[in-house]
Amino acid sequence: MATVSVRPLTVSDLPSLRSVLQAQVPLNYPQTVLDHRLSGFLAALPYGRRYRQAFVADVDGAIAGFAEFQPEPWNYRWMVARLGAGSTELDGADWVAVWRELLRHAARVAAMAGAKRLGATAPGEGPAYDALRQVGFTPYAQETLLLAQGLQVADREQGFVREQEPSDAWSIHQLYHLATPRAIQYADAFTSNHWDVGRRAGLRVRGFLIERGQEVVAYCQVISRGHRHVIDALTQQGESHLLEILVPVALAKAGITEKDTIWVGVPDYHTDYLDHLEEIGFRPSSRLTLMVKYMAVPAEAPELRPAIIPGAIDPLPIRAPSYSSFPGTIHAVSSRIVQ
Repeated sequence: MATVSVRPLTVSDLPSLRSVLQAQVPLNYPQTVLDHRLSGFLAALPYGRRYRQAFVADVDGAIAGFAEFQPEPWNYRWMVARLGAGSTELDGADWVAVWRELLRHAARVAAMAGAKRLGATAPGEGPAYDALRQVGFTPYAQETLLLAQGLQVADREQGFVREQEPSDAWSIHQLYHLATPRAIQYADAFTSNHWDVGRRAGLRVRGFLIERGQEVVAYCQVISRGHRHVIDALTQQGESHLLEILVPVALAKAGITEKDTIWVGVPDYHTDYLDHLEEIGFRPSSRLTLMVKYMAVPAEAPELRPAIIPGAIDPLPIRAPSYSSFPGTIHAVSSRIVQ
């Protein structure tokens, strides 16, 4: 295949993307389902790149692929949102080569923007997975994606379920630490800002929790756009049965109706959640692999100059030998010069 050239997406590329691209692989499930239909357009505009970043790959002057990313500055990472490729002259092996160059380019841009990691949630096999592996993405967990449609949820008043307040983020973060294996925490590297509620890049984020004493023992975050919703659930060990109480109340209070679609990803270290979510009405949809790529941020070494501590330099003897002093230098065996 000819040389691949990578550059940022521009507005003039959008018509070509719609007509050329044959394959698109979402790589940030379930959050990708909340993407606005104009997310690609945002990435083509300078002011929209704080919410979306996208790059295209040219082969022989024609667009052969693209990659779209969701910056998450609060977590110091970019998530790979989707990869796309399309040309009658390209096959699966060529797609891997195109996506590999796109991912490498994006990693450099993300690192310069302050991101410490790239993340992706990908199918466990196929060209997209191969491209991610070839540029240094490492699988660190597997999860089951569940889907629910037509749920009938009623706002059953439960006095021990309350909506999250801004000050709860730290307590929810402690629940995350208790419920999540240490190795997964290192890969996720979430800050407490991950649990903030409110508006985020056009999405509505709400949280609901159950407390016992001064501790949060169960939590459900609901992220919404229109009639599509993604939930994230956590409980302390041995408390997963609380999901059958918490999740329906959270969905009802978030305004979910029978017309809405809800997704939830359940990692394999929380398989005890599955039975309770299926009891509510969720059904398994697919299996996904969580992946991460750590990045080294380019940096210039600062110029070091000696800092001389006043009074710390012994004066030269009056009759110093000629070899002990040169123009423009300070010579003393006991001088203390700190780098």
